[in-house]
Amino acid sequence: MQGPNQIRRSSGAKAIAIDERAKYVRYRLYMLITLLTGSGFALGLHLILGR
Repeated sequence: MQGPNQIRRSSGAKAIAIDERAKYVRYRLYMLITLLTGSGFALGLHLILGR
């Protein structure tokens, strides 16, 4: 009876680790999108108003 409990604990820990990694990847993706959007906006303003 103790064997399945140990398997469940280790699989739960793996699921939490994968979930944390997915959160980190999603956060990095949002940061990249924000960076590209902001730099595109700044470049557009520079081209329009910089002349």
